[in-house]
Formats: sequence, structure tokens, C-alpha cells
Amino acid sequence: MKVLSIDIGIKHLAHCLFDVSDTLRIVDWDVIDLTDEYVCACSKPATHRFHQTYTCKKHTYPELSLVELIAQCTGRSIPLGTKAEMKTRLFKEVKPIPPPTLVDLGQQIMKRYARFSEVDVVLIENQIGPLASKMKSVQGLVVQYWLMRGAKVECISACNKLKLFHSGKTTYAQRKKLSIQYTQVMLEQNGLVTNFSSHKKKDDLADTFLQGVWYFQINNCGLLKINCS
Repeated sequence: MKVLSIDIGIKHLAHCLFDVSDTLRIVDWDVIDLTDEYVCACSKPATHRFHQTYTCKKHTYPELSLVELIAQCTGRSIPLGTKAEMKTRLFKEVKPIPPPTLVDLGQQIMKRYARFSEVDVVLIENQIGPLASKMKSVQGLVVQYWLMRGAKVECISACNKLKLFHSGKTTYAQRKKLSIQYTQVMLEQNGLVTNFSSHKKKDDLADTFLQGVWYFQINNCGLLKINCS
């Protein structure tokens, strides 16, 4: 059985794909950026478009010498002038890339999840509250995608992730820190080899992992050692 645990986000859409049989393996554990359809030559997500060239914030307005400015303007039939005039005329065509629409996000979701050939159960952290309206829309897209793929989908309350390990009130920052700590301990206890320690978004990865652990525990899978006291 393949179980995919998802933490909703637009720039940080995290997932942990578990392979559950006699043992438990983590098959794929990563964070997806749904906004990086266009990429700068430096490999960073693009923020601006200059004709058919996409650039990040750093490379949108590069420092050009007078010779380079003349060459760029001549190549685009832009009138020459002083360095300042040519720079203004040249970069007049630079346009910011608009935020992705729901259609854009839906297309990216389809594209990114297509590589998961078989998924039986999908766990999605439920988005609540008036401030989460955009994330709720993304959650709806993800739910719809996996329902159409024939998976069993369950929306899970965020409060469940730490229930097995911690009780009492905590702040958002404390919960993030605890999630990372408990995940590290469980990976070591169960001998799971992953990319967790080197990943930049440990907090999002931890959320998907602990959500999966909670699901396995309440369904009596009993495949993981849980001792984080």
C-alpha cells in the first residue's frame, strides 16, 4: 500500500510518500514549489519577464556596460542615447510575472504529481480559518486531483501531528521545532535513511511525516517504534 501525506502550500507544498507492507519505507520526501514554472538562467524561480527571457529579482536589471547597452538596444531596434536613456528604454519592456491563478496552480499540481504512479491513500492537512482561504482553494485542487486518480483521500486536522508525543499548549514556533525534533528521533529509532537532515525545509517535511505516523498509529499499523519521551 502506498500512502501519500501532504502539507498544503503554494511555494512549499510538502509530501511524504510511504510504502507500507511488512515494513515501512519512505519512497519520496520533498517540497514542491508550484510557482516555479518559469526559471531564471541562474536556476532560481523567475519573477520578471523580458520579452521571452525570464529572470529572477537579482538578474532582472543587470549592470551593463555602455558597449553592452548599445549592443542590446541595437539588437532590439531601440534608439540609442545616453547610458541612462538607453537603460530606461531597454528595461521598459520588463514585466513582472503575475501571481499564479488557480488554473495555473491546478496545472502545476497535475504536472508534479503525475510521477506518482500508484497511490492508495492520500492524507491532506486540513486548512481552516478565514486567513487560509487561498490555501483552502489549493487543498481543494489537491483533493480533486487525487479523487480523480482513484485514491482514498482523508483531510486531517493539524493538531493530530503532535498528539502521540506532546500535550499542552504550544506556540506555532514551538510546534515547528518539536515536529523537527520528534521526526529526527523517530528516523534514528527506526533506521530510516532519508534526505531529512540535509533538506532546507525540515519543518514542512516533518509535518508530512508525523501526519503519516499518526495515521498509521490510529489504524493499528504498528510498523514504527514510537518513543520520543
